[in-house]
Amino acid sequence: MTIKDDIKDQILRRLGSDKVEIELEDSTIKNTIEEAVEMVRPYLTQTEYMEIDSGGGVRSCVDLSDENILNVVRVLESPRMHRAGDVDLFRTINYAEGDLSNTIANVALRNKRISQIKDLVKKSFKFIDGKLYLDGYRGNVVIEYMENINDVEDIKEEWAYKWVYQYAVSLCKEMLGRIRGKISVDGSSYDLDGDTLLNEAENEKQRLEQQLEDGRGFFFIARG
Repeated sequence: MTIKDDIKDQILRRLGSDKVEIELEDSTIKNTIEEAVEMVRPYLTQTEYMEIDSGGGVRSCVDLSDENILNVVRVLESPRMHRAGDVDLFRTINYAEGDLSNTIANVALRNKRISQIKDLVKKSFKFIDGKLYLDGYRGNVVIEYMENINDVEDIKEEWAYKWVYQYAVSLCKEMLGRIRGKISVDGSSYDLDGDTLLNEAENEKQRLEQQLEDGRGFFFIARG
């Protein structure tokens, strides 16, 4: 069973499939999951690391078109550099100064850090159409990159997975509400819940979409 199938089954149970018939096809429910993925995709911040050969020259181009890469976030000198506390352009002042007192050893360490920063700012990179253009890097480097998210199976951030499920539920409620709102059962002691579902769906969609907007900019804060 795929993750999409599992979410589809969760949605059916959420809508009460164990007690009433749900007037939606499995393919329709899966379409709502895909729509939710499209909505959340621009807000994902998940990244992966990959070590590559920079090409050996001061200026080089590495073809990454066969990899599932949306964008390259950072290029690091070696695997150790992605540890928190190593040189980071967005923490250069804290990195250079920190809480170092003015002892001879600390002055030497501060100067070493400043030298590292100067070397780092001379380097640059661009990622265009699947090709990574490097300037100032030599030997092997580690890239931090964002993947193309094509399906719910590609999502690794738990909050986003939950958001997709909840948004897909609201879309299904919206469709069910429209279907049941067109049906009338004369003489029945039961009322269909079309209006209730539509109201719930609208409120839930607004809340979830606002969650995304409230979180907008997190990526840029985290990455500088």
